Amino acid sequence: DDIVKFFDRLLKGVFADRSYKQSSRNDFVDFVLGWKQKNNLIGDSVKNFKTGMKSTIALEVNDDLLVAQCILFFAAGFETTATTTA
Repeated sequence: DDIVKFFDRLLKGVFADRSYKQSSRNDFVDFVLGWKQKNNLIGDSVKNFKTGMKSTIALEVNDDLLVAQCILFFAAGFETTATTTA
């Protein structure tokens, strides 16, 4: 829980410093802030195994979604780097 609070405060601070707009840094935070400007992410769902059908879904982009994606990106990068350097 402390880790989640840490990342939440850190990333929301970064978002606020950048005024929730993309900057010239061209980093992952810029990428997810581009989602915030669009307000929604729209894409195809995973195919339903029973019916074989796909549907279009829309996710509202909020701070919690942005923070979660940044944490996931950090964790995935940390694990691969740690494994490579070990």
